[in-house]
Amino acid sequence: RELQGHFALDRRSFEEALIRAMKDEAARAGADWNVVRRADAAPRDSGDWSNLMLLVRRALPSAEREVLEGPGRLLLVHPGLLGRYGQVEFLGRLRDALSRPSSLHALWVLVPADAQSALPVLDGHPIPVLTPGQWARIPEPWLQNLHKSHLPAA
Repeated sequence: RELQGHFALDRRSFEEALIRAMKDEAARAGADWNVVRRADAAPRDSGDWSNLMLLVRRALPSAEREVLEGPGRLLLVHPGLLGRYGQVEFLGRLRDALSRPSSLHALWVLVPADAQSALPVLDGHPIPVLTPGQWARIPEPWLQNLHKSHLPAA
């Protein structure tokens, strides 16, 4: 909320967009959503997981359109499924899309992290950044709003 308010960002959940797109694709294919959910828990070397990855790849373009059609500045939260499904390169496509004319002018992706990795990662997968100017760590004191505790009373 702090980022959203401070930088006038429109907040959207990538997880919601992807699951919505996956449900639409599953319905088009005549797949039962409960079967899809069970496939998510299947071993990664199983046919069920392979079918799930096919569904994810089919759903990603719709989720991408939903994100890119956003107005102005976007704060994308809950990107974890990209790591889970091995689709982190999706963030590189979004980054590249910002260099083309569209209604989206800025994209921030909020990724939970710790200090164990020098560069941003998502579920152990490196996030495709080209320059240090494309990512930043949010300092813990800022997250705790300590920067506001020193402001004079209004």
